[in-house]
Amino acid sequence: MGSQVKIQVCENGHSQGGYGVRNFCAQCGKPVLHSCPTCSGFITLWDPLKTGGSNSGRDSVVDSSRLPPPAYCANCGKPFPWTENTLLAANEVADQIEDINSDDREVLKGAIRDLVTNTPAAPSAGDKIRRIMSSANKHATDILKDILTNVISETLRRSIFGP
Repeated sequence: MGSQVKIQVCENGHSQGGYGVRNFCAQCGKPVLHSCPTCSGFITLWDPLKTGGSNSGRDSVVDSSRLPPPAYCANCGKPFPWTENTLLAANEVADQIEDINSDDREVLKGAIRDLVTNTPAAPSAGDKIRRIMSSANKHATDILKDILTNVISETLRRSIFGP
């Protein structure tokens, strides 16, 4: 079961629910992307609940509101705008945390990148973030949690920020 499906996502990473083509996001008003801005390839992901032939995902847009959007284009490997925006926002928070030293700040930024790109180093990156953020103020930790929640797995989110 399962199939590759074509989805639509706004520039802020909100998956668009319902069927049919949308031009603007109902959540934030940003333009909806139907293809990669770099290579023009379809934005696709694996939907374990979708059944049908091998072309079923490429023939129509499906309701992807229950699925997190991919971070990178499967055709060219470039980050989608919502991934870039997440990295920029998280790094901005890291730059503003006064409770950590400059070495920890750089480790934090590298760990955020590993976490968002979902490399094999992601669990270790999560531990680094948890360790560094334990000395940061709660407000900064909450902001970083809000930024990263939509781009990391639930398991990693809980291991870093708790339940």
